[in-house]
Amino acid sequence: MVVKNVNEALPMGIDKLLKEGIERDSRAGRVLEILGPYSTTYTKPWERVLFSKIRDANPFFHLFESLWILAGRNDVKWISEYNSTICQFSDDDVVFHGAYGKRLRGGKIDQIKTAIELLLENENDRRVVLQIWDKDQDLGVKGKDIPCNDLIFLKIRDNHLYMTVCCRSNDIIWGCYGANVVQFSILQEYIASMVGINMGPYTQISDSYHAYIERSDWERMKTVCIEDWYTYPWSAAKIQTNRLMHDPDSFDFELHCFMDGIANNYKNKFFSDIAIPMQNAWRAHREAGYGYRYLMNETNSNRNDNDWIFASLQWLKKREK
Repeated sequence: MVVKNVNEALPMGIDKLLKEGIERDSRAGRVLEILGPYSTTYTKPWERVLFSKIRDANPFFHLFESLWILAGRNDVKWISEYNSTICQFSDDDVVFHGAYGKRLRGGKIDQIKTAIELLLENENDRRVVLQIWDKDQDLGVKGKDIPCNDLIFLKIRDNHLYMTVCCRSNDIIWGCYGANVVQFSILQEYIASMVGINMGPYTQISDSYHAYIERSDWERMKTVCIEDWYTYPWSAAKIQTNRLMHDPDSFDFELHCFMDGIANNYKNKFFSDIAIPMQNAWRAHREAGYGYRYLMNETNSNRNDNDWIFASLQWLKKREK
């Protein structure tokens, strides 16, 4: 399946499952599954925010989990502020066994840093492969957090970074067309920006492409359609994207400042214009129920056409009426 962005992919994926999926048992309940590999290619992966009212995705969790991954973290405490239920996937309530960021940036080498160096050295390199799955840590291991996304292939063609992600088990509602598209497109943008090239297509290959049909949300999810008004620049809403990076040299330092709550005069405006207002709005919502008003006042309508701010306002408005 080739789509512009996730807003097209979700309804098309659900339609494909309904037409071609086969019911099966799984470790976590009955699924409707297409036994893959099945691929989804995004031609505009930077259009990563899902606006579907029926899916009602949490933009705060999607963004902050992706930054948490990019920072190489695996701690439960930081990310659980934005999704308390995520704790159930930790074996000890302290760290996550299969955290993507830790797998990519920890260990003997920082795989992301090494990939950037290799791509800068040779733009024709076809051996830049990042590994999340680890045979010693995962094969045959009983645990709550065994990585679903396992390999990442990177290559440069015509000054564009192409990325392919291989996933062994892909829940299309919460994984593939929820968290995954944000996690990996942000990683792709980060690497492309560090190398000094453009983003190319992002393809996700799902070996088991499925949805859990016994969950309470499946009945409503079957009615998801492409909601034209909530898409991207060609729509009436004129929603825009913001660059993740304006100053590559300072980005890593500023990312860690943001993660640790350290005040900084950010050169990368994504933090000051998007991430920090969203973080403050989330806390205002959780602590006092006025996140919507805070975000409206903070952005002063200047950035309400930004995809993340727009989605955050819609999500908060629904909960703070």
